[in-house]
Amino acid sequence: MGKKKVHRIIFCLLCILLVTGLSGCKKNTMVENSFQNQSSSSTKENGQMQEEEQKKEGEHKQEEEQKQKEEQKLDKEQKLDDEQEQDHQESELEQTKESNEEKNQTKQKQEEQNEQNEQEYESYTGEIPHIFIHALIANPEIKDSNGLMRYDADCITVKEFENLLEELYNNGYSLIDINKTFYTTKKGKMKTAKSIQVPKGRKPLIFSVDDVVYDVKKRGNGMVDFLAIDEKKQIVSGTYQEDGSVLYSSENEFVPILEKFIEKHPEFSTNGARMTLCMTGFTGVFGYRTDRNYEGDREEEIKKAKKVANRLKELGYTFACHSYGHYDCTKHTKKSLKTDLQHFQEEVKPIIGDTTIFVYPYGKLIKPEDERYQVLLDYDYRVFCSVSNFFYLRDYEEGHSIYMTRVAIDGYSLRNYKTVLAPVIDVDHVIER
Repeated sequence: MGKKKVHRIIFCLLCILLVTGLSGCKKNTMVENSFQNQSSSSTKENGQMQEEEQKKEGEHKQEEEQKQKEEQKLDKEQKLDDEQEQDHQESELEQTKESNEEKNQTKQKQEEQNEQNEQEYESYTGEIPHIFIHALIANPEIKDSNGLMRYDADCITVKEFENLLEELYNNGYSLIDINKTFYTTKKGKMKTAKSIQVPKGRKPLIFSVDDVVYDVKKRGNGMVDFLAIDEKKQIVSGTYQEDGSVLYSSENEFVPILEKFIEKHPEFSTNGARMTLCMTGFTGVFGYRTDRNYEGDREEEIKKAKKVANRLKELGYTFACHSYGHYDCTKHTKKSLKTDLQHFQEEVKPIIGDTTIFVYPYGKLIKPEDERYQVLLDYDYRVFCSVSNFFYLRDYEEGHSIYMTRVAIDGYSLRNYKTVLAPVIDVDHVIER
């Protein structure tokens, strides 16, 4: 073979090898590119999947949070419903309790009314005595520096009051409402009643109590400090102790003692009559500081006093004005008397209600011809009570008012007015030796 031919063959072989090598490189490049594309695509897909998963997780988290919020809201609503239900149940229980108490009171009142209805009544046309006391000495063991009971001259002890009720009852007396002793004619004139109804075989008695205010200045001197209402809605007394506590009692003041006595002797009360309470206002009423000069929570004091007054009226007690400042009316000018009556009008009457009865402080009366008498009439007082050593009741031809005297039952009169009190009581059966 010639050299030329050999060179040609070698050249052809080299070309073949070159072509084959390039093809392989291209193929590898394509494979690599393909792998890279696949890898890039896979990475992209993985990123999208992660985003979707994160999105789903976010949505799931939001759903969980929303669910928790709804559950918390439901729990809160359920708790509120439970609290409302509990309040409703407690309210119903309280209403039931109050309803039961009202039923018991209504039942008690009905029983008293039935007892009164069962009593036979008759007309009485004789003399009607009017006696009065002050708040009781609950602790006679408390003495002053001279070894004497404070307020002994003006008051009686708890034991003496109990003795007094027994003596009055044994002597045939029954309490009457002072408002039954007079009437107003069609022409507006005041007249004394010609007769009054009393339980058969018994005699009428008007019984009043002065200064039912419990002056703070008297605290710690043997008397109680205020009237209150217990859980059974009965009137009790309250007395402040040295340690700051309060002693409540149904045995230390005239109201609870009288109530228990009437429960035992219903005929001692004529048609549910009780005492007439004579009120001032300069230091409040019933031991509560309702006076305008009080610097504490006056509204709360008024609220408490009204509850006591309302309960007393339910029991049958009536009220009288004993002036606002307990000042001798004969020493008043027209102007000062009017100021006093106006204070009573604004501060006391809103608590006890209206009254036409005026009880002169210290028994010092103003006569009808005195110009100050008209001031009393202008404030709608029509029945005037003084203090004397005899019993007397009259009206006036002019018809403007009624006048009656009262006789005191106190430490002084028990020791010095035996003859005066003899028509009503024997003081030896009353006085505590």
